[in-house]
Amino acid sequence: MNERIKELVSQCLDKRLDGIHVDQEMFALLIVQECIKVLEDLRGYSGVGSDGNPYDTPSWNAALKAAEEVIIKRMH
Repeated sequence: MNERIKELVSQCLDKRLDGIHVDQEMFALLIVQECIKVLEDLRGYSGVGSDGNPYDTPSWNAALKAAEEVIIKRMH
């Protein structure tokens, strides 16, 4: 497990009488938010297709927005 995942888990700890548990709903939400942040960080750059040719920035940004919407829709 990488350090970022460990940080997210630590934000989701729920202390109960029978011990410490991970709030799975909160953890899932934080993972989705982290994925969205990754997409946001890529905005403004041009992607490169499998043929090695760069995408124009507006098309790249539109693809990132579409990916964000799909992630939110499927994970909500």
